Amino acid sequence: MKDTERILDSFTDRWGELEKKSWQIQAMLSELEEIIEQTEGDDDLMCSIQTSKIYLILETQLAQIKSEQFFIEDAGVICSRTRKEDLK
Repeated sequence: MKDTERILDSFTDRWGELEKKSWQIQAMLSELEEIIEQTEGDDDLMCSIQTSKIYLILETQLAQIKSEQFFIEDAGVICSRTRKEDLK
């Protein structure tokens, strides 16, 4: 039973770490959106392309974080059920 509680605690900790990263990435995405809007129409096409690439990379990272959070939540539900059954 203690193992299950320890696992649930580690899931909670990891989820929190991912949420923090998620907020950081969202802030960077907002900044990049502003940069992209400001550089639209500029002659510096390479800057615009590179900024767009970074934006896509950050969006991908955010999607991966959300996916991992989903699996952590799912695993937490399964472990919680197991723990409830162990208590019976």
